[in-house]
Amino acid sequence: MISFIRDNNVYIRIPKNGITTFILFLEKNGYQEINLFDCGLDISKLNIWGHITDPEARHTKGVAEFLECNPEVNYQDPIIGKMLVTGMFDVHTYTIHMMLGPLIKYPIDWIPLDAIVTKWNRHPETPELFNGDDLTNIYFSDHRLNMKITKDDHKNKGSRHNIKLRNYITNLKKKHVMEYNFLFKNVLKQNVLLYHNVLKKYNDRFV
Repeated sequence: MISFIRDNNVYIRIPKNGITTFILFLEKNGYQEINLFDCGLDISKLNIWGHITDPEARHTKGVAEFLECNPEVNYQDPIIGKMLVTGMFDVHTYTIHMMLGPLIKYPIDWIPLDAIVTKWNRHPETPELFNGDDLTNIYFSDHRLNMKITKDDHKNKGSRHNIKLRNYITNLKKKHVMEYNFLFKNVLKQNVLLYHNVLKKYNDRFV
């Protein structure tokens, strides 16, 4: 599992969860690449963290990425379109549980990158809205990591073609509901439950 380490702090690299932005950001801040499957470290003593996003949306983005990288695939063919709905083609579509394998048993601080979490301050102070960058910076502060991610650090925003592909795949999932439900129940649901547990943790924190 390719990750990035500084001291005993390890960032888990999950494709389609902002890794282009965060790999560059962390390397600028002294993190180095490491393979957690073959590192010789006591993983139980590491502070492991990573980003998580809505697994259903991530799968759609991952399929779009696969198609963009493989333009020879005739995705408008009805048979291929039906396959795309349930496809797990490369690392962009593999689930967190697939990629982490036995590492999933260790404590990992997941940060929801695509969520907006409300901090309900006491009246008359207005509520605060925290996005993925804010929640990441809160994690940095909690662990005394002298870093701050900003919008200026963001890289690799989806191209117009990529967004068009995402919309196309979303419509395919609506068309082939039964096939997509098999993928959801048998593969994605584990990650969906994890994602919602992470959201609950953050929402409970800021009530």
